[in-house]
Amino acid sequence: MNRFTALVILIHAGLLSLAGCGQDATSPNAPDDAQSKVASNRDEAGDSQQSELSVATARAVGRVQGTIAIQTLPATLPPVVRQGQAVRDAATCAATEVPDESLIVSPNGGLKNVFVYLKTKPAGYQRRDAPKSEIVFDQRGCRFVPHVMLISTGQTLRVLNADPISHNTRTLTLNNPPLNRVNPPQDRTGFTMQFEHSERVPILVTCDLHPWMRAYHLVIDHTFAATTDAAGVFSIEELPVGEHQFRVWQERAGFLERSLKVTVEADQTTDIQLTYQSDRFDLPVAVEESKS
Repeated sequence: MNRFTALVILIHAGLLSLAGCGQDATSPNAPDDAQSKVASNRDEAGDSQQSELSVATARAVGRVQGTIAIQTLPATLPPVVRQGQAVRDAATCAATEVPDESLIVSPNGGLKNVFVYLKTKPAGYQRRDAPKSEIVFDQRGCRFVPHVMLISTGQTLRVLNADPISHNTRTLTLNNPPLNRVNPPQDRTGFTMQFEHSERVPILVTCDLHPWMRAYHLVIDHTFAATTDAAGVFSIEELPVGEHQFRVWQERAGFLERSLKVTVEADQTTDIQLTYQSDRFDLPVAVEESKS
């Protein structure tokens, strides 16, 4: 055997040895790598399930509905302006009767325009962005329309005037800068405003030119609030499960409830019925006497 043949044989043997060593080195570890990948996949699946469970738990919501009523039907409140009454801008403001909207009662005793809202927003609650659509607050027939409103912080409020006379809009705020601005006659463009901070109670809105004009705005930084309709009915959706404390507020009575505890269950509707005696509403003596 010559030297060249021997050298070829040695190189070939060396390559075979290296290949064998490579197989021996990686073979024991291959099952460990596979097991590691399986375990990793299991951990990821577990994390995913936990995440989905957390999301599901966070999204577990229910609904609260109910009726706010008065025990004994009071007599109808007299109008704040009678037709033909000698008041400022009587041609417009006394052209028709201006009703007293401070206590509106249905034939069944349901109370309209009562605010029902969470005392504090739920722990961990993250509100979506402020509603992009603006809401309108108008002045018609020397009345504010609507009489009560829910307004989100950051939401645009447009103030209009439909009357052929001037009004002004004054807000008596606690946590926001006050507003006092004149609305020219028949101003259908109006002006816009926003509230930066929530308010603990509904704020009073007045017109200095026509002092009987009153309205109430509740500024909130969450969605868990409602006002009662003409039958005294309200509904609040998408409430997180658990116990919540609600406030119930009416302009003549103030707080009917400061801390009403209500338990919300997942995918369930919690119904509450609240009825109050007429002496809670600071009715005029003439009205109190006429109901008996």
